Amino acid sequence: MYLYVRYGLHHFKYYIDDNELEEINKVLKRYDSLFNEDLNDDIRLILNDDEDDEED
Repeated sequence: MYLYVRYGLHHFKYYIDDNELEEINKVLKRYDSLFNEDLNDDIRLILNDDEDDEED
């Protein structure tokens, strides 16, 4: 659900593979809240998502 809301259905279906999903699941289990900015940073590293960095 986190990935669907954060990245959208298209990105989730076509750009995230099973290995990344496993890594993301491990990261999600380490945090108590989905609203933690460190969680977002960890997921961004797994997905190599530079989209948010361009806004800074």
